[in-house]
Amino acid sequence: FLPAYSASKFAVMGLTQATAQELGKFNITVNAYAPGPLNSVLMKNLAEEGPEDTGMSAEEWTDKLRQTSPLGRFGELTDISDLVSFLASSQAKHITGQNISVNGGSHCS
Repeated sequence: FLPAYSASKFAVMGLTQATAQELGKFNITVNAYAPGPLNSVLMKNLAEEGPEDTGMSAEEWTDKLRQTSPLGRFGELTDISDLVSFLASSQAKHITGQNISVNGGSHCS
């Protein structure tokens, strides 16, 4: 799973940079965001279904994942929406070709 996941992340980064190069001449910015674990329904479902083969309870699995972040917590959905709002604003007019990690400092690949 991890090799395919990592490859897809790098593909998004390359596509973002190449598209930014192509569209820059039209004053169009292109950026991507890469979220880490978030407090969300998806995370709750993963915690309930995912750790079956690990021998951990949902709570243990969630705590272990939370510890991978230097901040010691999951992100919030508003962390992503705030970033997207900023990138869509005129304040981000000179930001392009970037893959912005919103992951509390935890990295998978």
